[in-house]
Amino acid sequence: VTIEYESSAFEKPMTERNGTMPRLKPNNISPTPEESAAIRAAVAEDPDTFLADEEWFREAKHVKDVLPELWEAWKRGGLTDGKTTSSSDNGAVS
Repeated sequence: VTIEYESSAFEKPMTERNGTMPRLKPNNISPTPEESAAIRAAVAEDPDTFLADEEWFREAKHVKDVLPELWEAWKRGGLTDGKTTSSSDNGAVS
């Protein structure tokens, strides 16, 4: 099941195991359609950023294949700056 998610920050359709979107946090504030359009316009004008589309996600490589040392440090729960991260197997870079 593919769910189209209309967010200016995330272009990729989301697929969930149970076919539903995850619940939003109680205090979540989503952008209005007007705010989302303004964000998209600003991203389109900024040469240092882009909206990740389907092609980007198809060609993205997993961080463990691009930066194996960083991946291993992350899996151990620590990075060189001393911060820790939560564990997940979703690191993709392009």
